[in-house]
Amino acid sequence: MQNKMPYQLPKICCRCGEKQGVSMRQINDSSVIGFGYYGIAVSVKRLNYSFFVPVCDDCSEELERSDRKIKMIRTIISLLITGCTMYAFMFAGYIILGLILSAAVFAILYLVLINRPISGRNLGVFSGGHFWFSNREFFCQFAELNPQLVSPYYVQRLSSQPPGSAAVNTDPGFVWTRSNKILLFVAFISILCFLIVCGAPILKSLFDL
Repeated sequence: MQNKMPYQLPKICCRCGEKQGVSMRQINDSSVIGFGYYGIAVSVKRLNYSFFVPVCDDCSEELERSDRKIKMIRTIISLLITGCTMYAFMFAGYIILGLILSAAVFAILYLVLINRPISGRNLGVFSGGHFWFSNREFFCQFAELNPQLVSPYYVQRLSSQPPGSAAVNTDPGFVWTRSNKILLFVAFISILCFLIVCGAPILKSLFDL
């Protein structure tokens, strides 16, 4: 679900807080409500949000380079997990099964990791009711324009700090998303398969002694 809540944006760059924002950067975020967030899902509802913030040309280029690096790292991780899965089964002699499972693992990783949009949470987040931005100057101006969309706790913190005392606010916390859970599950299954398939011949040889 896309966030359609009306709000006003400052004209400065959301990343540096100094130059004029000339292009818009999309930020994707989500929040989870209901019981079972840290355990097995029991009546859990996930709300997905997306919103745009202004960035200057220099920051836009930096963010694009960062996006390419993230995509490259995701691809390398996916290939390593896929390669370990394939090697484990081929080492045990299950070549066809290894190819099928490796293709399935890579397809899952592509959907949940490689092809997943860059969240942009390092710039700002939306909790479902309030916004938070990492750059202090941008956050101050946003709070003045949209006081109802900023947590009173952060408004108090911003007002208690003199201007220029801190360029970046403390991140409000890590969001354990569904994609992260799926990635961890796939990685766990791949490592478990590798250990089982590669460990079976070793255990067999030990028992035969």
